[in-house]
Amino acid sequence: MKKYLLAVAGICVGFLSAQEIKEWTLQEMVDYAAENNLTLENARINNKLVENNILAAKRQRLPSVNANFDNNLIVGVTGVPITNSNQQITGTTNGYQLFQNSWGVGAQMTLYNRGKYRLNEEKANIDLSVANQDLLATLNDISLNIVNQYLNVLLNRELVATAQEQVKISEEQLRRNRVLYDGGAIPLSQVYESESVVAQDKQQLATSKINVDEAKFNLAQLLQLPDYREFDVVLVDVPEELTPALLDMEEITAYAFEHQPKIKGAELNVESAKLDIDLAKTDYWPTVNANYSVGTNYRTYLNGGIESDGLFEQWWDNHSHSIGLGVNIPIFNKNLTDLNVENAEIRVQAAESNIKLRKQSLKSEIQSAYFMVNSSYEQFKASQEAVRSAELSFEFAEKSFNAGKITIYDFNKASTTLFTAKSNMLQSKYNYIFRLKVLDFYAGKPLTFENGINP
Repeated sequence: MKKYLLAVAGICVGFLSAQEIKEWTLQEMVDYAAENNLTLENARINNKLVENNILAAKRQRLPSVNANFDNNLIVGVTGVPITNSNQQITGTTNGYQLFQNSWGVGAQMTLYNRGKYRLNEEKANIDLSVANQDLLATLNDISLNIVNQYLNVLLNRELVATAQEQVKISEEQLRRNRVLYDGGAIPLSQVYESESVVAQDKQQLATSKINVDEAKFNLAQLLQLPDYREFDVVLVDVPEELTPALLDMEEITAYAFEHQPKIKGAELNVESAKLDIDLAKTDYWPTVNANYSVGTNYRTYLNGGIESDGLFEQWWDNHSHSIGLGVNIPIFNKNLTDLNVENAEIRVQAAESNIKLRKQSLKSEIQSAYFMVNSSYEQFKASQEAVRSAELSFEFAEKSFNAGKITIYDFNKASTTLFTAKSNMLQSKYNYIFRLKVLDFYAGKPLTFENGINP
């Protein structure tokens, strides 16, 4: 039985390991997040509530219709005259039990309220546009985060390649040192030093691989995928050389002010707030309502032998219609209308101020990205020079060490310097690519790398 369980477990493990890991393109990740991100899903649910506000505003124009149906039993009725069919009083209702029934249908409709229903409908439509812009702004933020994490995966993979190259160098040096030691050319301490360097480089390689998994994990979490181990990204071509970005910050800022959903949403909020002023002012004006109702009643005495006409006869004989037209004229409501108008005007000022704040924040983001594009490009060019210098230094150190002119410590220092220079160059390169992509986004360009990365 134990062997059988082990065999089943082995098959399961083999099946899981054989499962194909899906590789995602950047566009697929952005599309998936747009459909499945919980923050966006919650925003869409809230948007449905705003859509219902539009329906509610439209339905306010319709009449309201209500029906009523009452039944009452009155015991010990006193003092009410009882008449016969000839309208002659035959007695009173002392001690009798009376059953009463009545029903009616009434309708009421507002004919005039200074356009309040129309204004409510306009405001609801604008509020839905604001909600849609907020939804789009959230999607943009998530998309930028996806691009950042995607580039982080690519960066850490290149760092793994750099660490693997470093391990090869240190292992080759260890092999040489063992040969030299066996030939009596170097002391055993230098072999130990080389072994220590190999161990450190392997540790750095392991850390780099962990960083790749961590970057993939962060990206999978951003996409809210159930298991990051079944997730990977499609690699794209990243050029060795980068060209300086020819960008006009003023043009990018002007385009962003016109098209970014955060700004458009703030501008729509101003329109919505202005409608609040018009809505508040409608309370200064009269309201005209029309109403119509039809109703009837039935009554019968339950004791004493007093006869009553039948149910349907009384319903027909007692039915009545009522048509009315009413005007409600506001005279004094504790100056609450004045206060509501003033509050609406304050909300307009706040909404206009919010536009300025959002534009200032957006401009700061663009300026920061523009500065980082230029500075990271300069850092990349400087790191390239540092790599070239470190490569020359390493080549010289390698030759000098093999010739016995420098110690193992000097050689290891040159090797570490080269590894650090390459790592810094990669980090500055990907930082430049991301910042450039941010500016491209503000300039209206798509957040994709379908044709590779070509800054």
